[in-house]
Amino acid sequence: MKLDAGQVASIREKIRKLERCLRNGLNNFGSLDGTSSFGNNGTADRVLYEEAKISYQNIKTELYNLEYMLLNSEYIIKQNNKDIIEIGSEITVKFLDEDEEYSYILVDELIGKSSLDNYISKDSDFANSVLGKTIGDEFSYKVKNTGSVVSGRIVNIKNKSEHRAHFIKEKPIKYRYSKSMAEVFRRRAGNSLLMSYTINQEIILRQEITRLLNLGGSSDNSLKSKLAYYKKILKEYKCVHHMDDDTIGIGSQFSIDLIKRDGRIVTKRLELIDVAHSTETTDEFVERISPLGSMLYGLTENDAFQNNNKIISGRVYDIDNSRDRFNTIDPIEYQKVKK
Repeated sequence: MKLDAGQVASIREKIRKLERCLRNGLNNFGSLDGTSSFGNNGTADRVLYEEAKISYQNIKTELYNLEYMLLNSEYIIKQNNKDIIEIGSEITVKFLDEDEEYSYILVDELIGKSSLDNYISKDSDFANSVLGKTIGDEFSYKVKNTGSVVSGRIVNIKNKSEHRAHFIKEKPIKYRYSKSMAEVFRRRAGNSLLMSYTINQEIILRQEITRLLNLGGSSDNSLKSKLAYYKKILKEYKCVHHMDDDTIGIGSQFSIDLIKRDGRIVTKRLELIDVAHSTETTDEFVERISPLGSMLYGLTENDAFQNNNKIISGRVYDIDNSRDRFNTIDPIEYQKVKK
C-alpha cells in the first residue's frame, strides 16, 4: 500500500485521538483490559462498564490497524513523472456538459482520507479511466449502478500542489532556506543548531526505523542508508524540549491563519522544528529555516507576520509550550479542549 503525506498526517492524528480515548476510558472506568473487575455496584453500573469495555476493545483494534498501516506502507515522497497521472497525483478534470472543473487526489486506498477530502481510490472506475493519461486526454467510464457513461477531459495534473500536504523533505534543503540575511548567516555559522529534534520528531524517527525494517531495510541497500541516518540522528543529535515561556520556539505548537496570495485564509496547527529529518509533513510541522518558520520564530500570542513582498502574511495564536499540552493538528479541536 502507498500513502501520500496527507494520509500519513491524518493517520497520525487519528492515532493520537484513539490513544486519548483509551486513556480516558481507563481513567473513567479503571481497568478495561480484563486485568481486573469493575466491582459490584448494581446492574446499571455493570452495563455501563461492559459497554465501555466493548468500546475500549474496538478502539484498541482500530488503533492496531492504523498503526499497522502506518508502519507497513510505502510513502509517496517523490512523484515519478509530473506529466502523467499516477498514484499520488492531483488532477483537475472537466466533465462533459458541465462548466465547472473538479480536482481529485488519486491514492492507493482511502486510508486516513475520504471522498469528502476529494481523495479517490485507484480501484474506482473513475481512477481506472484516468490513470496513465496526461493533460488534454479524454476519459470515460460506466457507472455500475445506473449503466450511464461519464466522459470528460484532463485539464491539469499537479504532483506538487500547494493546496496539499507534502513531506517536507520532498524539496531539497537548499530550496527550503529563508533568503533573509539572518538565515544566510545562520546557515554558514550555525549548522550545529540544526543538529536537534523535538519530541514529536523523535516519535516519527522511531516509527520510520520500524517502517523501513518492515519494508525490508535489513537487506535493501537504499533503505539501509536511511536507517543508518535515522539511527545516527537519535544517537548524536539533541532532543529539544519546548520553551517554558509564551513565545514560539523550537518545539512550540501553535495555530496560524495564513493568508494566501489569492486572499484565501488557511488555518493550521503546527509545531516549529529546526529542520525536517524524515517524514514530517507540512500539515504537522514548519521548519525554523524556512521563510514561514523564520517569521514565526519568537512571536507571541496574536502577533501578525508578513514578509516584504506580502506573499506570506497572517496571524499566530493558541501558542502552547506546556509539557502536558493537547497534541493535535486540528486548531478547532484544540480550542474546544482549551475551553
